[in-house]
Amino acid sequence: MKDLDVPTLIESSALAAGGRAATKKALRAAVRTRLRALGPVPPASSAQAIERLIQSRLLENATCVALFRALPSEPDIGALEAMLLSRGVSVCLPLVHEGQRELTFHRAGGALMRGPLGIEQPETGRERIDESQIDVFVVPALALDLHGNRLGHGRAHYDATLAAAPRALRIGLVREAALVPEVPVGEHDAPLDALCTEARFICFTERAKAAAAHR
Repeated sequence: MKDLDVPTLIESSALAAGGRAATKKALRAAVRTRLRALGPVPPASSAQAIERLIQSRLLENATCVALFRALPSEPDIGALEAMLLSRGVSVCLPLVHEGQRELTFHRAGGALMRGPLGIEQPETGRERIDESQIDVFVVPALALDLHGNRLGHGRAHYDATLAAAPRALRIGLVREAALVPEVPVGEHDAPLDALCTEARFICFTERAKAAAAHR
């Protein structure tokens, strides 16, 4: 599929010489270039991604779900937040702390502020939700591959956070154009259980497949 061809923008010999860090840096630059050219995610695409996520059934029995506030290049899932809240599901949003890798999660529904990364996040006084209470993390990414590997923006916030919450399912939610053939991974990179775009939903792990089949 054409949308998966980002690595052709990068010289493989240069990547091999530079190692994993250089590969990730080059891949980030290539994906950002493509996403900037495409512009913001259309509302219809965001709605399609939300519908696929709902139909996957992985959120069906969750009592607490961690969502995120999207950048323009990411699917807007505000409607999903509203739907879950209307069903009585606890929804929390991430808060970035200067100088700290781990995110904290705080109850959604209150006022938001602009965080250190320029993304809306809960005010610091909002009720904190312990990560052990979260059943599903719906996480953003700069890019994902079809093996469940995630490329973030390089600050490792989600890698550190997900490592501390092994029980919860991890679903990567991106636009289709953010998919790439392969994301280079290291020992501290947190793999995903499933992937969702406006065009597809894929379960990678047995626990995700079991949850989709039995919920």
